[in-house]
Amino acid sequence: MLDLDMLFQKSELIPVIIQDASDGTVLMLGFTNREAVERTLHTKTAWFWSRSRQRLWNKGESSGNFLHVMKMVADCDTDTLLYVCIRTDPPATPAAAPAFFIPCGKKKDRADVTGVSFDDRRCSGFGTGCCDRAVPLRGGRGNKEEGNDELI
Repeated sequence: MLDLDMLFQKSELIPVIIQDASDGTVLMLGFTNREAVERTLHTKTAWFWSRSRQRLWNKGESSGNFLHVMKMVADCDTDTLLYVCIRTDPPATPAAAPAFFIPCGKKKDRADVTGVSFDDRRCSGFGTGCCDRAVPLRGGRGNKEEGNDELI
């Protein structure tokens, strides 16, 4: 069981990474507070603190596209959470694709690995070499290629 006192000892608001349970895709990054985590534990759907609206929100409350939390894990510093979720809105079109798909680096190095076309208008500042040193993640915990079948 999560120790909520320990989880929120550094800050009242912490990041939470949302990962698709079916394939491990990172769907989004949100922020949560103690009350949102308590609601997530109670309802088994993902609750967040909206920094722009300054209120709690349940992902799917207006669209019906909820994130059903199957697993909740804290990182080793207990200042970030990972929710492994099942979506009620499987992506049918590129418009419904995960939030993390824009390659970072020089234009000539960009590769369309998700089937989502890259639109330079969406990310001014990218293509300037901001992440030229990025390398593909290989090895380490959670890598199925090394025999670890865990999602994380």
